[in-house]
Amino acid sequence: MGFFAYDGIFNKIMGPVFDVMVGSLFWLVCAIPLVTIGNATNALIVFMHADKKTPQVFFRAFITDFWRHMQFWLSYFGVSVLLAVNIWFSQRAITAPLLAVGLITFYWTIWILFSAVFILLLSKPALADLGFKNGFLAALYLAARHLGKSLLASLVAAAAVFILYLAPIAILVIPATVAVCWQKLFQQVTLPA
Repeated sequence: MGFFAYDGIFNKIMGPVFDVMVGSLFWLVCAIPLVTIGNATNALIVFMHADKKTPQVFFRAFITDFWRHMQFWLSYFGVSVLLAVNIWFSQRAITAPLLAVGLITFYWTIWILFSAVFILLLSKPALADLGFKNGFLAALYLAARHLGKSLLASLVAAAAVFILYLAPIAILVIPATVAVCWQKLFQQVTLPA
């Protein structure tokens, strides 16, 4: 049993690191069209929690329910753009500082909830199985009910974006790390009865 043996220390340490890098690379390639970010993120979550991390696992998850995951992503993206436009207009139009801060805080809170809904829809396949409307409403209920976890999940995503802004090479590890964090955060969350 040497250092570089199959069951040696090197493989025990570098195996998970390699899985993170491969998953992040697959995510990056599949997210390039931008409209497939939801599918790529779902596939990455499935890949990172699979026992055997093979390309087939990732791409099977990417293709499975392709249109449904794209529908969730595009609706999240549309809400995000709408809220960003509202925040921008609020900053320009409202002169009362207290009202402006309150309104912007409201919009950010709504965006964080919708981000958590999107994360829950990807992390909990049973939510997506409910269909678009019912899955979205159940995820919104769970995101509001577990507001602390929702905030933490959104902060993890924001921290990842900030790290990528500072060090773009981190794209080789950040997506898979974020996917694992999201899955761990919402692992104990159960569907409403």
